[in-house]
Amino acid sequence: GEADCPNASEFREDIPNMMTAAADRNGKSCFFDKICGWKKTSQSTFRLRSEDCDMKITKNIYQKYAKTFEPGQVLFKEGEHGDVMFIIIQGEVEIRKRTSAKTFKTLITFHEGDIFGEMALIEKKPRSATAIALKPCRMLVMNEALLDTMIENNPDFAKKMIRILSERIRKANLIIQNMAGTNRQNQIFSGLKQYAQEKGTSTFKGHRVRLSEFLEWARNRLGITEKEISQTIADLLKRKIVTSSALGKEEIIVNLSRQLY
Repeated sequence: GEADCPNASEFREDIPNMMTAAADRNGKSCFFDKICGWKKTSQSTFRLRSEDCDMKITKNIYQKYAKTFEPGQVLFKEGEHGDVMFIIIQGEVEIRKRTSAKTFKTLITFHEGDIFGEMALIEKKPRSATAIALKPCRMLVMNEALLDTMIENNPDFAKKMIRILSERIRKANLIIQNMAGTNRQNQIFSGLKQYAQEKGTSTFKGHRVRLSEFLEWARNRLGITEKEISQTIADLLKRKIVTSSALGKEEIIVNLSRQLY
């Protein structure tokens, strides 16, 4: 859950006074800027500059939605309903994916200026991973209403959201492509074992298959180009899943009990 630090309310209420009193007359950053990453632009507006975003926010929004988290505190858990997203003002957050009942994998670490947790909010689906604060964190915790307001009134924030979502889509497409590649390899290897069993010559090491004949058979039955099939066969030979025949490179030995992975 989200919890403010013990003096958070006093801290927020005194923000304008602190900024006025602590602003360095020699041109240095104010105290508020140093501890929060936010810089005053007017009496009621603050700005967070990150690598690809120059986001403005009103004092009222900050006071209402900024939360603090302690190291080790869980922001949300995998499988939970997600109705908020997060912008890191200060601190670090680790995203973890459970791999078993006792183990997990760290997917990514987010830093100041990063946005995360938006997919569950936008898609209204359960969280796909767990988020844990690594350091003392101060974050803007945004619900759907605030997200809509920020997108409508803050063009730079809207652009960053577009970039984030585009990157998510790009990564998803890469995963799909990798899965398709793996499935294609499975398809070819399964076809190779089927062909070896039906038309190959049985030997004590396995079934001997003539490559030229298998290529023609596979091209007609699997709907895969000869180039893709040849590349897959070369990979299978490299990984020693199939082996070259002693009779020459034109033939391979296929062990019907061998698995691809």
